[in-house]
Formats: sequence, structure tokens, C-alpha cells
Amino acid sequence: MSVNIVDYCYIGVSEPFLYPYGIWQYSHTGKVNGIEGNVDMNYSYTDYPKMMKIAGLNGFGKPVEVQYRKHTVVKNESLWVIAERYLGNGIRYKEIKTLNGLKTDVIHPGQVLKIHKA
Repeated sequence: MSVNIVDYCYIGVSEPFLYPYGIWQYSHTGKVNGIEGNVDMNYSYTDYPKMMKIAGLNGFGKPVEVQYRKHTVVKNESLWVIAERYLGNGIRYKEIKTLNGLKTDVIHPGQVLKIHKA
């Protein structure tokens, strides 16, 4: 992730320069309930928490992209048989059920199921 953000601290001006900036500190003598003393007051023009999550910074893990394949159910097929084929063990059929939000074990021909890639 390449980020090129400029932050400005210009006290006593109504707006910072017209260059691109991510955050503007407009005061260093602000007051916030529950905090004793002066605090910096800023306007943020960039979604820093989102950037940190995407980059996996500051305690956020990088998002893991869940990969799955699609399977179209055919006649006489069961979740158990599909789990054996794709997941290596029929007992894992509950994973398919959960991933697809199924309330029962009943599936129908033509139904498309998501299955985790092994």
C-alpha cells in the first residue's frame, strides 16, 4: 500500500494551503471534556482507521480474503456427498451448511452452493 499524505499544522489561519492534505491541525489549545489541559484540534480529510485496517497496522490484522468455489447441486446429491468430494470428509457438511446459511440439510437440484477451497 503506497500512501502519500501531507499533514499540516497552521495555527491562526482559517484554511491551510491548497495542497492535498490528510489532516489539518487548526489549534493546539483545544478543550475536551475528561481531558485535563490543552489538546490538539484537527480536521481529518482521510479515513485513517480504514487505511490502518487495510494495511494491517496498529493491531488490525490484514483482512483475509475467503476463497470458495461454487457447486450446483444435482439430483440425488446430499451435503454429505458434496463435503466428501470437496472437503475430504462427509462429516464436514456442516461447514457447507453454515457458509450458505442453510437452516436444514435439505438441498435441491439446481441450487448453487458456496464451498470453501481447501
